[in-house]
Amino acid sequence: MWSPAPGERVAVTGLGLGTVVKATPRGAIVELDVPYSTRAEFNTANISLIEGAAGSAGLQAARTGAAASQNSPQGNGPPVAAGSAGAGATQSNYPLLSKAAPSASGHLARIGQLIGARPKPPGSGGVQVPSLEPGPGASATSGGTPPAAAPSPMPAPPLSDPGFEARCSLEALRFGLVPHRHIEQFTLGYEQLSKWINSSFPVLEPRVHKVIGAYGTGKSHTMSAIRTLAKREGYMVAHVEVNGEGMTLSDPAKLIHAIYSTLHSQEEETEYPLVGLLEKVIQNSTSSYLPLSGLRAVDAHLGVVSMLQHAGTLDIWTEQLEAVFSGSDEVSATDLDRALRKQTRASVQVFPAVPRYLLDRPNGLVESLLGTAWLAKAAGYKGLIITIDEFETENKHLTKAQKQKLMLTLRAIECYVSGQRNLPKVPLALYFGTVGDSMDEGDVYLNDLVEASGGSALELRFFQKEERLELANRIYRFYQEAYQLQRPYDPNVADRVHTLLDGRGYVESELLRQFIKWYMAFLDVLYGPPKEMA
Repeated sequence: MWSPAPGERVAVTGLGLGTVVKATPRGAIVELDVPYSTRAEFNTANISLIEGAAGSAGLQAARTGAAASQNSPQGNGPPVAAGSAGAGATQSNYPLLSKAAPSASGHLARIGQLIGARPKPPGSGGVQVPSLEPGPGASATSGGTPPAAAPSPMPAPPLSDPGFEARCSLEALRFGLVPHRHIEQFTLGYEQLSKWINSSFPVLEPRVHKVIGAYGTGKSHTMSAIRTLAKREGYMVAHVEVNGEGMTLSDPAKLIHAIYSTLHSQEEETEYPLVGLLEKVIQNSTSSYLPLSGLRAVDAHLGVVSMLQHAGTLDIWTEQLEAVFSGSDEVSATDLDRALRKQTRASVQVFPAVPRYLLDRPNGLVESLLGTAWLAKAAGYKGLIITIDEFETENKHLTKAQKQKLMLTLRAIECYVSGQRNLPKVPLALYFGTVGDSMDEGDVYLNDLVEASGGSALELRFFQKEERLELANRIYRFYQEAYQLQRPYDPNVADRVHTLLDGRGYVESELLRQFIKWYMAFLDVLYGPPKEMA
């Protein structure tokens, strides 16, 4: 029996030609030859290898799939509507989940009906939809457009390489990055810190917390520890660093897209996290109907995803749906809404992550975040954790008009977390990292947010010499593991680094980063790669 392999040219029933990107347990992920190279997973029964005579037959099957769908009884049936579950069914906002879904053959038969329009020519605007047939001049081997080369798989470390994980963390330290793989081992005072973090996670209601510390006290490291522990506890997490210029709370549209671009959980990181969340909510529903969040956009998007699932065409629309849900400017909600209605002939609606009108955006940001937290909870996670670092930069770079927009955003958050808005209470926590400037209006307002939500503040301090020496000992143990170094730890090396730093006159905020940098350099010179491993 034929099994798909990366790089093979295949015909997909009803959708034309494509290239296998990756084999899966059910079949393969195929990049279709459509104007914007859509990738989707198909069952083995629905794809056929193009090779000689078999290729011609596969191409013919792909070309006739759409026609077959138009002539099938199911293809001529009424279009699926977001507010109907079929004749004789109890009326609901969404299709019934507990009823028997259309069969696989029914899904395939309706694909031609649902996405059968020709794509818009380049430059015509709007959302392009997949073509069912190859372009002019296509053949069984060409597919109309040159096939995209299958991406090379990421090289995996050898199974016999015990030092790989340790080297990854050491490389992070060399570049001044947080060693996420071993956050516990490289966090001084981890036990005490983890107690505060675990007690700060939301259970039923939203919370706002504040991590205060001067430069060099480890705010970014602490933010990473918060996300790491949150994932282990079953939360979804996201993060953003504001800078008062290109990324700021005064611009909710850009901010929300940056946050959703990092959304993930412990068990998976996917390119389409929001669509995936909606799918999980539908799958995990214990009721005959989809649960209602009370938020118009969330409920509408649940209906859209459910409808496309039942029609068997969700994979075709996933990329565009994710773009709109996450606030990307690549696809507008208006264009996608129009395309979906045209192709599905159903009364559907999609909403942008935040509204178009500037004054509506602060509240739109809040509603989007709490909607995503609600989805996370309904999908089986404990909630949503978001870290917002470098908040102090907002005061340095924002204009007067931007600061007013910033305060509107903070006010919208306060109104929600304090219960002034009639919105669902969800397990959502925002952690702001800041230096704690008592002269900054925005920083002072954070205190009100923390108090209004019942949150707390964590104040960081500079590390002392004894603590840096302890960190050196931990780094060296990883160095031994990474490079199979047998030499025992020598505390004199760390003392020599301190002597060097004292002579260079570094200020306290620079000492920790400089100590790690120079200590790593000393180890490389004395013991390090490639000398010890040669």
